[in-house]
Amino acid sequence: MKTRAIHRWMKTAIKLQLVAITMLFMHGCGIISAGGTSSSCTSGTVQLQVYEGMIKRICGCAESANATFLPGQNLQCTMSVGSQVHFTFINLSSVHTIGVQNGTPPTTGSYGPSSSTQTSVVIMNSTGTFTFTDIATGGAGTFIVN
Repeated sequence: MKTRAIHRWMKTAIKLQLVAITMLFMHGCGIISAGGTSSSCTSGTVQLQVYEGMIKRICGCAESANATFLPGQNLQCTMSVGSQVHFTFINLSSVHTIGVQNGTPPTTGSYGPSSSTQTSVVIMNSTGTFTFTDIATGGAGTFIVN
């Protein structure tokens, strides 16, 4: 009986290894990619990544893509009215909340701690200049909505 259980366990382990190797191959060849890392957004979409101690502008802003901002630096993002701002929270060890002045909704909710990726969307329905702050780290920025 014990031999049969070990045999089943080994077959399962081999299958999992094959799946992991296949996914690694596909990721390396660009067939699949990690969420939120694309440098091009669809029209009306902005992607920002929130980490412990930094926010990264991925795409969708008039400003350059793939720029990193540390606490004390101001991330600026110019977009069209009606844009959806996707905040992707990655590998958080503390709770993060993004507060957006006059955003709809005004905050992203609280996310973390988590080793997984969590995403929240804020829709910018009005033109103007709006500030946002990561309440956990003090990371901040400005949305300019035209």
